[in-house]
Amino acid sequence: MLSNESPSIDSVSDAPDPIKANADLTFAVNWNDPDAGEQVKIHICKTNSLSGQTCSGGSWCNSDSFTINDPATCIYTTSVSDEGNNTYNAFVCDDENACSSSNSETFFVDSKPPIVSSWSIDPENTWTNGAITISWSVLDLASSSKLDRVEVFRAVFGTDDWQPVGTPVSAPPNTSTWTCNNCVTDSPSSNTYWYGINVYDKAQNKIIEPTPPGPKKALVDKKRPTSVIQLPLASSSHGTDFPVTVADVDTGGSELDINECTYSILFDDGTCGAGPCRPALSNASRACNADTLNISLADHCSVEGVDACRVFVKSKDITGNSNVLSAAQGSIRDFSIDLTWPVVDRVSCSANLSIPCSAVQQGAETTFRAAVSDNIQLSNCQFLWRISPSGSWQEMQAPDFTSINCQGDHSGNCLETFTVHSFDSGGSFDVRAQCWDGAFHTMPGDFVTITTEILSASLVADPAFGTITTQFDLSSTVSNTATGNANFRFDCDTDQAPTWDFEIDNIDLLSSDPGWVTKQGKQTKVIAEDTFAVKDLCQYTAPNTYTASTQVERGVSTATDTVSIDIVANTSPKAINLAHNNATANYCFVQDPPIILSWEFFDPVDSQSAYQVKIGNIDTGKVVSANTEYSPPNLSYNTTYQWQVKVWDSLDSQSVPEWATGPSFTTLGHAFPSPDFSFSPAFPSAEEDVTFTDTTTFAVGSTNQSWAWDFGDTASSSQQNPVHTYQENGAFLVTLSTQDDAGSCQVQKTINITLPFPDWQEISPF
Repeated sequence: MLSNESPSIDSVSDAPDPIKANADLTFAVNWNDPDAGEQVKIHICKTNSLSGQTCSGGSWCNSDSFTINDPATCIYTTSVSDEGNNTYNAFVCDDENACSSSNSETFFVDSKPPIVSSWSIDPENTWTNGAITISWSVLDLASSSKLDRVEVFRAVFGTDDWQPVGTPVSAPPNTSTWTCNNCVTDSPSSNTYWYGINVYDKAQNKIIEPTPPGPKKALVDKKRPTSVIQLPLASSSHGTDFPVTVADVDTGGSELDINECTYSILFDDGTCGAGPCRPALSNASRACNADTLNISLADHCSVEGVDACRVFVKSKDITGNSNVLSAAQGSIRDFSIDLTWPVVDRVSCSANLSIPCSAVQQGAETTFRAAVSDNIQLSNCQFLWRISPSGSWQEMQAPDFTSINCQGDHSGNCLETFTVHSFDSGGSFDVRAQCWDGAFHTMPGDFVTITTEILSASLVADPAFGTITTQFDLSSTVSNTATGNANFRFDCDTDQAPTWDFEIDNIDLLSSDPGWVTKQGKQTKVIAEDTFAVKDLCQYTAPNTYTASTQVERGVSTATDTVSIDIVANTSPKAINLAHNNATANYCFVQDPPIILSWEFFDPVDSQSAYQVKIGNIDTGKVVSANTEYSPPNLSYNTTYQWQVKVWDSLDSQSVPEWATGPSFTTLGHAFPSPDFSFSPAFPSAEEDVTFTDTTTFAVGSTNQSWAWDFGDTASSSQQNPVHTYQENGAFLVTLSTQDDAGSCQVQKTINITLPFPDWQEISPF
């Protein structure tokens, strides 16, 4: 039978002393057991007495169950009743109740927090721009505990957001009573703060201050006050004494020191050339908070110049914060001194300022200019107008008002001011400019008298619409009161780059061109003293609506106008209203029937380029021609004909339907008679018989033949071969009309009747 050997304790540990009440105390026992594989329990007994697995005098804690863990542990929760030193005895027993000898130790419980005898901040409830000093006296009443550390906390006044200040201050070792002055130095930003402290002993018992009557207040202002010159604005010009308005602001929370607001003036005395020279007057007191100073030119800033007068302002708050003397702090401002009036010349409407205005276009914006200068700085210029000669002057209002900012250098380098204005009625007007400098010296210039004139333009396109093959004429008609030669510009498409397709200057509209003449490569002409036209100027490449434009300059006036030109897609043409002249054809003196076939070309935007006619056995083929008539040759008499026609437009599109059929017709049964005659004698005399011989040709099969003679002296005859006697000499027009069953024709000839030769009679001389 094997014997059971008892386990033994190697060591026992517990939480470091001291430990506060209501804290968990863990006991850890390192053990060993010669008997392998056995399990153990530990017992932390209040006395050195153990019976089996039970502490005879009570236990601090025991293992809940057997374990093979090494070390084995158990936990005891301290209480206020454990205050002070406490003894414990540790045992370890195996699962066969064999137990080790005890191991005795102590632990210390501290349930009492430290005490704050006194604490303070310096300064308290008083404005400061420096550090806050914290002082305290604290003690710990526990006999075996010691003070550990003090933590300082701060919250912005009015909030409960407490934040630690710096790092905790550790107490000297083994200290139960601790007095510390100037222990914490802090430099918070400007604000009002609560301060408090937390005190810890070694057992981590804590006392929190503030306790009633509450936390301690610190007032901190570390912000510099600002002194800003509000008016006048920087670099403004002055010709008389001027006030300066200053705003002093302290945003740190404290107040301005009313005895520490000052100003000083530095000025250019005119002896420094290009270098700085600003003798300073001594500081002078002033009232704080936006009070007004008065700067005397006679006493302070009497020398004319740009930024010749400098004003400094300073202030300080009650904590001693002082504003920095620099432009960045807004405490420095320079002013210009201007004692000289500006110079304003008369108004011009030209870029050449030496040319005064004489006329402007009514209703059109006109740029008015004036030469101006000032030895220091011009502030603004304006233009005035009135009805000539004695109307009230009126300002050319915005946007006509022109603001200028022209810096001078004692030589006057501001050369020009301008504005844009339009006169909407006719008449005569006076115009002048006036300028003022930064010191508000105002100087008007001489006025000029101008008259207004009107120019209107009207643009017409011919034709009004078409296709891509159409060439358009543009004509521009001018009207109203502008006179003189005119400059014309034409543009076929204003949507393209702004270039004119045709420009011509100095056209005299009072003299007409002799029809279409070539000018600058284009056919042009003047029409009726007011219109200038350009032939075949525009042609377009795609269907669309285009806007053509014109610009006309005449006198001082300019006028524009536009016209829309519709370019439509090509449509197929038609041949319409087909006809023939068979009923009215003149068959006289022709071999073949003189038939003329006709039609109308129909296409709203195009013209005929070719035609083709078929009649009988005749086919013309495609004939390139714009003619809409055709006379077929070699037609036969007493024949009925059918015919048709086809046409093409300028884009070579043929008619739809392809062929148009004309009305049929039947030619006459035979040709008309072809009248002719002769007479004898060839040189007849008055009262001499003249024989007229008919030589008319009648067609084969002709019937109902007849003759009608008109001898030109009121006499007539129906005989085929009449004889007629003229009673008087002279030239007579003889007409022969012949007729048959087909028709009638006539022929005329002149016969000259002379005096008869005298009868000769021999007379004897004796």
